[in-house]
Formats: sequence, C-alpha cells, structure tokens
Amino acid sequence: MKILLCIGSYKTRVSGPAVVAEQFFSINESHSEHECHILTNDVDKSTDKVHKIDINYPRKLGAFDFLICQFFYYRAIIVLQKQFNFDIIVFGNVQNSLLSRLLLLRSIKIIGIINDYLTANARLSMHVTRRRYWFFKYFVRFFEYVATHLVDMVIVCSDDLRQRIITAYGIKSEKIKTLPLGFDVQNIPFRKNDQPFKSPIKLLFIKSNLVSGGMDILTTALTILTEYSFILTVIGAPDFRKAEIEHLIEKYPDIHLRFLGFQSQNTVYQEMQNNDILCTPSRVESLGIANAEGLANGISVVSTREGGITEVLDYGKNGWLAEPENAKDLVDKLKECIEADPSLRAEKSQYGRLFVEQKFDYKQFNDLFLKTCSALLK
Repeated sequence: MKILLCIGSYKTRVSGPAVVAEQFFSINESHSEHECHILTNDVDKSTDKVHKIDINYPRKLGAFDFLICQFFYYRAIIVLQKQFNFDIIVFGNVQNSLLSRLLLLRSIKIIGIINDYLTANARLSMHVTRRRYWFFKYFVRFFEYVATHLVDMVIVCSDDLRQRIITAYGIKSEKIKTLPLGFDVQNIPFRKNDQPFKSPIKLLFIKSNLVSGGMDILTTALTILTEYSFILTVIGAPDFRKAEIEHLIEKYPDIHLRFLGFQSQNTVYQEMQNNDILCTPSRVESLGIANAEGLANGISVVSTREGGITEVLDYGKNGWLAEPENAKDLVDKLKECIEADPSLRAEKSQYGRLFVEQKFDYKQFNDLFLKTCSALLK
C-alpha cells in the first residue's frame, strides 16, 4: 500500500498529532513492503518521503484555518498523487479532508483522525472566551460532523473519544476505530520511582493549551499546599504564555517557575527522568499521550479522571486521578502522591511501565493501522 498522511505537526513535538506523524513514518522501517509519506507544513524542506506544504493566509483569518487548509492540502495532493498514486490518504484533522473527499476519486480511500472532543462536545470551560465556545459549538462542529460522514473511516485514540463521537455525530460504530497512539517504549530508559521526595518537589506540566491542560487548577492547588516548596517546569506552551503563569504564582515565593516552551522529544523525556511528578490536570483530554510517556519513563503521574486519561492510568492503578476542574481534589491527590510510601510509588511506577509496554508500543499501532487500511481497501 501507498499511504499519505496530511498533518500539521511533525517536527514540533508537543502534541498528539506529532506522535501520530512519528509512528506513522516508522512504518517504512517496520513494514518495508508498504510506503508511507507525510505532507506537512512543519518541516524546513522536503525530502523523498516528507513533503513540505506552504500554507499562507492572513492572520485575521486564523479562526477559519480548518476551512482554508483543506484547499492547500487538496492542491498539494493532486501534484503528489500524479507522482506516487497513493491508495489511502489520512488526514490528521478530519475537517481538512472535506474538499479532498468531495473531489478525489472514490477509489482513493480517505481516513480522518479526530484528536479531541473540543468540537463534538464543546463545553464553555474548554475555551478561553464565550465567543470561541459558540464558534466551535455551532460552526466548527457542523463541518466536523459533515467530514465524519463523508470520509471512508474515522480513527480516534481512545474508547472514551470513540463513544463521544458516535453519540455526537450519529455515525455507524463500525466506521470508527480506536487506535491508541504509540511510541517507542522499549528505547525509553525506565527510572523506578522508589525514593522519598526531596524539597523542593519537582513538578512537570506538559501541554500547549494552558486552558484545556488546567494550568489555573494546578497553580491553585499548589498555592494551597503551603507545607511544600515546588519547582514547576512547564513544557509545550508558547512563550507569550509565560507571563500568564507568572501572574498566577507571583504571590507565592515557594513556587518557582521553569518555563521551557516548545522542546524536542529527547528533552521532554529527560525532564520526565529528572522530575518527581508529572501533573497536567486536564479539563479535556482524548488520551493524554504525555501521561503514557511519563509512565514509560517511571515518573509518578497525577492527572484527572477525564476522557482517555483514565484509560492511560488504568483507572488509577498506575497513577493518581483527581476529579476534573476540582482544585481541592487535586490537592488531595498530590498530597497522597507526595506522602505515599516510596514502595507504593515504586509499585505504581513498575506497573505503569508494564502497562504502556503492552498497550502503547508503536509497533502494535502500526500493525493495527495497516490491518485497518487493508480491510478498507477490500
């Protein structure tokens, strides 16, 4: 099979879509009988199987990027299709597939990925402003609804997200497949978390969107835990968000901020090895791949009972789960983790590593993805 993945994030490693691109491209090595290409704007230049697309439009139209991008993708796909004759085209964002599905031959199968339920199940707390909430709920949602019905298959990353999409859009259950994101678990060194925490406690937050990641909830919880000192390391948020976090903790000298912004995968893993607790108390999370990577590294994970996070943390067996948007419960769970006997943290740490080896290794995803594609072509 020849497969093309159209995706926005590839080189910038702070989000689930970038993980999709990494593991997708690894198919070329693990299954050499197939040929996989990537079309993305997140590279400096094209190579033989990674094709750069230039997407340029006025910044004031940024809210409509999901509509604008599909024109650029379709135009680039037409050129690449003449050269490579792809059997299947996968869109990292199902909304970008609309024009291609309408205009390309039906013999070319189109798969759309849905990464979250910010659109299908919009809640006001997920969005920065009320205007943005209404925009997603009644405008963006319409186009995602249409796209899910037009594409040949929809892929989601968790059973929770799958059920939400089926309920929200009324698509047939056999058309939507759960394929958890995978990564190279075996090459991640495991550090068993079996030592008492020292002061200050090193806390790691990884998320590009501070609102959906619950940064305000986390900082509120830390300001309540006055008996401890913290070093809060933040990865993934753009640089202009640093002042926002500083404002949340400016009156609390026992909370020190290390703002690292966008970072490479190696740096992310290094920080997971060097910190005590990974805590991103998400308001909304379809899977939470950073939590799975944290478990692979051995860091203690405290998160929220939200979306696919519960599946990653195996309903609390390999971490601590607080109720979403509940700073008080997050305080309790952080305190439980901090004050837990090191043997309990070690037990959860070891179980977490075993769990992700069984559930999130990229080779399993590649096998399932290729079987899904083969069935679709038949």
